Amino acid sequence: AGAAGAILYSKVEKIKGEGQVSFSDPCVIRFGSGLVRIGAENEEDELDEERLKKTKNLCPCPVLEFRLLNHNHRTPMGVIANSELRCLASVEDEHGEDKSAPRQDSGGRGTEDIAPLTITDDQRVNLPRRLFINMELTNGEHPFFRRCWTATHVIDEKSPLIRKKMRDRIIKNHGFWPARNNNAAQIKRNLKFKQIIVNFTGVSKRTSKEVHAQRVYEYGDVIVGYQFVNVLHKGDEDNVVVRGHLLNDITEQNGEDKGEDLTSLMQ
Repeated sequence: AGAAGAILYSKVEKIKGEGQVSFSDPCVIRFGSGLVRIGAENEEDELDEERLKKTKNLCPCPVLEFRLLNHNHRTPMGVIANSELRCLASVEDEHGEDKSAPRQDSGGRGTEDIAPLTITDDQRVNLPRRLFINMELTNGEHPFFRRCWTATHVIDEKSPLIRKKMRDRIIKNHGFWPARNNNAAQIKRNLKFKQIIVNFTGVSKRTSKEVHAQRVYEYGDVIVGYQFVNVLHKGDEDNVVVRGHLLNDITEQNGEDKGEDLTSLMQ
């Protein structure tokens, strides 16, 4: 009886830990004019924005975003401390099984710009190699996660989400996205991944126990040229109201660059 009770208790605690956090169903990609902030926060942003206006061929790299909601945001003890997100991109090896090892230059050094963590699929059968590659977030840590958290990944020359040819073009373009590919259709066409695996961990202030959650995003969950609707709202008493029912709501991004056609997704 004691062992059964301990097992039941551990399962209940696990469910509690998983239930405190929810992920948005879609991921969105903002690009072009959808990235320009209205009113720069500092001088560096102003300079970057002015430079982009003067130089038509310099386009900032798109950003992919997803977000999380802390369901215990209404309680003072609902904070999740030392929160961390770790993302892996599941991709197929672009070099094929005949070039499974990292390519070598004349000096014997590997020239592969993204190193895989894990390889799956049996190489003795004719199946493509599956690689799991770290996907860097610009804000992958949150010391005091209380309400809503929007995680951001810059799709640049280090991103595992796009084709290697596009990464090479970004390098040749000095870190900027090629202007001819700066539209929703081209961005979607240059995405090349199977899944994005997101793992969340943190410590509940209420229970002092670990909180964890996982979300796997498929290619079809990514929508280009859209942004999330703000879930935070100023209440009548100048308090912050969290509209959790808007977690999955998106709208077309700001600016003149249009998002992808969602007609096919609604059918």
